[in-house]
Amino acid sequence: MLHGHDCPHPDCGKKVEDWFIEWYPRPKQYEIGGKRLAMDCPWCRQPVMLEKGRPVVPTQTMPVEARSYAEATKYAASQPEKYTSLEAFLSDPSQAEKAAPYKQAYWPNVTIP
Repeated sequence: MLHGHDCPHPDCGKKVEDWFIEWYPRPKQYEIGGKRLAMDCPWCRQPVMLEKGRPVVPTQTMPVEARSYAEATKYAASQPEKYTSLEAFLSDPSQAEKAAPYKQAYWPNVTIP
């Protein structure tokens, strides 16, 4: 898992407490690991790839994909707290730092103050 790294894009640079790679379907995780697919920065939505366990700007053009709402929802339900929805997870004050970039318009149907 990738935790506590800043976005590598100079025009963003915001800290992402949890990049939630597990919110990509397993085949997409393999594509990301194999440097064939970029994940997006949850703050600026620009492409980011992993290199030696750190987020970096891709050196070549590659497809970029957002995290899956369905996978994120499954993750929330699998937590020890057994959240009833992804929104409940994102709203939990104990998850505030990790949830911050995903609360406002990361997914079109999610807007949490």
